[in-house]
Amino acid sequence: MLPDIVKRHMLDAMHDNLLAVHEIQAALDSGDLNKAGDIAETRFGMSSLASHNAAHIASLMPQAMRQIGIEMHVAASRFAASAKEGDMVHAMDSFAAINQQCAACHAAYRLD
Repeated sequence: MLPDIVKRHMLDAMHDNLLAVHEIQAALDSGDLNKAGDIAETRFGMSSLASHNAAHIASLMPQAMRQIGIEMHVAASRFAASAKEGDMVHAMDSFAAINQQCAACHAAYRLD
């Protein structure tokens, strides 16, 4: 389905996303909502897409996979905005949506 180099790039990006989730959780644990928001936005929010060459990678994905990815990036940006506003309730709803999109993609797709 995808060229090997694209698979490698996607796996690297998913690994970085997982590390970012860990860093966000650590920031939340220490009560630093601004830092949590900054991590989310810069690592996998909508403003991070250009640095990940996302447009090219997305063009190679099936439409449904691309949509899940978009929804994950949007959720990350929503989390970032809510966290920076100090709105923990909305931030946590958006944080859950990030994880939901990751789980949905992993349930539907494999990079074998």
